[in-house]
Amino acid sequence: DCVGYTYDISTTYENTDIFFRIEKETGHEIHGLVNNAGVYIQKPVTEYTSEDFEITMNTNLRGPMFMSSAYIRYCQARGCQGNIVMTSSNRGLFGDYGPYGISKAGINQYVQGLGREMIGSGIRVNAVAPGMTASDINGIRPDGDLYTRASKGQRVIRPEEIAEVVCFLLSDRSRCINGAIIPCDEGDSIR
Repeated sequence: DCVGYTYDISTTYENTDIFFRIEKETGHEIHGLVNNAGVYIQKPVTEYTSEDFEITMNTNLRGPMFMSSAYIRYCQARGCQGNIVMTSSNRGLFGDYGPYGISKAGINQYVQGLGREMIGSGIRVNAVAPGMTASDINGIRPDGDLYTRASKGQRVIRPEEIAEVVCFLLSDRSRCINGAIIPCDEGDSIR
């Protein structure tokens, strides 16, 4: 049984009681956090504004960092184990000039650093790094044409394919995995 909550992480960074409130509403301990928020602004390198940068970093990097900290405090207060899964991007696995790719590279560093920091605590931290995915952020419908020249596999990844990997990382079947960034792009990030 899974309940999802939507929360604007771009404007509230240190809401320390959100997980306690959700536990109270549902009557269940929270066993996992999926940081899936994302903003994607694509422009020529010379046209990015500081506002583009702030919006992207606040949503894609700062928000997940502080939500993760709040979740870790929650797990520590409850004495429970937990899982954090970040949604990165294959754009964070190779050089990129825009705020989106830079924010996702930051997420990758954070996942590895936090994963190492949490070893032995009962809290695991991992990420998925999707390639071109049928989603609102890319303007591609999952039931539409999934052909693309933009990726080596020439197809858009379906959201349920990414969700299966996230579910695996949240499960006990992956308890030996910590600090990993799993590309979900048919190998397109291999350069």
